[in-house]
Amino acid sequence: MTDMPPTKPVELRVVGASQQVRANVQRFNRDAGVFPDRARCLMRQTQYWVWDPDVNTFGPSKFVGFSSMTFDRYEVAVAGYAVGDTFDGHVTQCSIRQALGGNYAADPVLSELLVRWGEEAIGSGVFDGIDRTKWQFVRLPQSRNYWGGLLNPTYYDIDHALKCVEYDTWTTKGSDVKRGDRLLIWRTQKNGKRGVVAIADVLSAPEIIEPSPEARRFFLDDSRMGPQDRIRIRYHVPPNAPRWLDEDQSGVLSRLAVANGRGRPIFREKPEDWHSVLHLLGGWPQEQSADAIVEAAADAIGAAEGRPSRGQGYRMDQKARKAVELHAMREADRHFREELEYEVEVVSERKPFDLLCTKGGEELHVEVKGTTSVGEEVVLTANEVEHARANPGRTVLFVFHSIQVDQENGQWVARAGMRRVLRPWDLSLGTLKPLVYAYTLPRS
Repeated sequence: MTDMPPTKPVELRVVGASQQVRANVQRFNRDAGVFPDRARCLMRQTQYWVWDPDVNTFGPSKFVGFSSMTFDRYEVAVAGYAVGDTFDGHVTQCSIRQALGGNYAADPVLSELLVRWGEEAIGSGVFDGIDRTKWQFVRLPQSRNYWGGLLNPTYYDIDHALKCVEYDTWTTKGSDVKRGDRLLIWRTQKNGKRGVVAIADVLSAPEIIEPSPEARRFFLDDSRMGPQDRIRIRYHVPPNAPRWLDEDQSGVLSRLAVANGRGRPIFREKPEDWHSVLHLLGGWPQEQSADAIVEAAADAIGAAEGRPSRGQGYRMDQKARKAVELHAMREADRHFREELEYEVEVVSERKPFDLLCTKGGEELHVEVKGTTSVGEEVVLTANEVEHARANPGRTVLFVFHSIQVDQENGQWVARAGMRRVLRPWDLSLGTLKPLVYAYTLPRS
């Protein structure tokens, strides 16, 4: 909170592009836990919301409608120290409509998702007593699509396949599925039960291929095993799967296109229905990230060599590591957005780097690393190394080191630290050390 009048008022400029809106939604979600009082107050006052269907997050229009908005800047504007465009909700609604090319509308499904999101972000009861019939929503453009895959168990034994294989292929028959999309696996009637048995990542665009060798033994109809238009997928079985239609009291499963589908193997689903089903299933299964795997290896190596860690603080609790990571991301965002005046977008969900920074015709790909150590070493995944080598002129390494992390009221809080920026980032000027290897066994 701002107790003293600022020495310099904030300059407000409404957003002009969807990327700016998305970046503000990301920033609101990233920092809401750091400013819980302001976030809760703003959320309870908001009637007009922006929804990001890619990650199922929301942002208040009055916050996300101004370019490069942060909680600090918002506090100054609330105190009345702002110049430029008028600090007004109607102004931001108009700018967001124009930037996104869409109109606000009531949506009962998004209202349900908003309540769930708010309680996860701030705590239960955040919207108690609020008239939810007044909520209006507008959507950010999707960068991924959601699908329902229809599977007949008389042709393929999906129940056993899910216990034995992680990677598989799926027939598409001309559907415009792309890498990065997500898929619900819907099993048709068997023993009186039909419903969602798994979810999957789409790993490739459609191509004419045969089924994966590991999955051939689960085919019950040999005529379906030849080359066809197929995608490669990776299965995930959430904690509440399977979810059967006749046992679903929420009505969510019956809304799915695949639940009423006939005649083809894949159906496009609405993103709000996908996220509603994902909640019923217990969420996306947690798995150890590539960074965590490499960090664990580095920790083991350091312990075996009898030396203290000089790297990213490998032995931290997972939640503490997350706090450090978010702190470094905030500092990187502030550096490139406020000090260097770039437009900043978080792209780590879909790119092999963290921040896409643009200004005029210039584009920077920024890899962000946070550490409690002095930062002499950082952990890089294979994808990060490959991308840095392929884009030597526009990649940047931002390391925020010497971060202090402590527990306050049961929560990990990261603060302070120092930055080091390698721009451009030339991998050859440092030293790469292999920590782990992935080994593919020979075919038997």
